[in-house]
Amino acid sequence: MNGRLKKLVAIFMLFLHIISLADGIVPDGAANKNLQVDKAANGVPLVNIEAPDNNGTSHNVIKTII
Repeated sequence: MNGRLKKLVAIFMLFLHIISLADGIVPDGAANKNLQVDKAANGVPLVNIEAPDNNGTSHNVIKTII
């Protein structure tokens, strides 16, 4: 790799890492009754999804993921 490409890849990876630190998951309260977002003991976002229906599907609507 040439120097410019290495620099570009490094900046891109740093940018993606910063984005992954944001934990703004907002469920759509009007569409979901039981969808909740909590934090685990280690700080990782924990999404409790809707229970599946008789067909085995669980429909979960998330308004925003930052």
